[in-house]
This record gives sequence, structure tokens and C-alpha cells, in this order.
Amino acid sequence: MRKSHVKILATVDEGLVFCCTRQFRGDKFYICKPSTQQSEVVPSPNPRYFTEKVGMLVLGSNPLRFKIVRLPNSMHDEVEHAQPECSEAGFDDGCHDHKRYHMHYEIFDSKSW
Repeated sequence: MRKSHVKILATVDEGLVFCCTRQFRGDKFYICKPSTQQSEVVPSPNPRYFTEKVGMLVLGSNPLRFKIVRLPNSMHDEVEHAQPECSEAGFDDGCHDHKRYHMHYEIFDSKSW
């Protein structure tokens, strides 16, 4: 069996670890409980974006229910928008163009898998 390196992406105080292993055909993602040596493969996130942050939350222990939130680095998705008409006091010389950033995110829910 080939040795693989495990990368820990998120942990919670309840003893769960979200991790991945790099394999020939792409990364595999797992939810693990090291104290009982149990692990379960979870679906891979969308590979289109590089992962910036990952968080995990346990919602219940019997049965185990958790959510994993992944925030990809997608800030390069800029869209030019014109600001709406500026009629309120405090605005300077009318309206300005500004950039609006779209944030992508993924949520994995163990209840619906």
C-alpha cells in the first residue's frame, strides 16, 4: 500500500477532523474521529476554486450531525456596477462606479450528505 500524506483542513472540540489525502486521481476528503479510528469519505468540493478557509460545526452527537463550510478564493470574480442614484445627504458629486465581489461558498450537511 502506498503511503499518503494527510492534510488537516478543520477540527472541532467534539473530536472530529476534516482532512484530505492527495491521490493519483485527485484529493480524497474524509471526516475522521481519531479516538475511535473511524473515518468516512465525504464528497469532494468543487475543484474549480482554490480553498481559502474551511470551518466545521457539530450540530448533534446522537446521531452525529455536522456541517462543513468551505470558502474558496473567488475574489477575482469582479463585476462592474454603477451605484444607484445618490440623492441622500452626505454623498459627494453624484454616483461612482464601484466593483462588487461575488463570494462562492459550499456547505456540506451530514444529514442530507
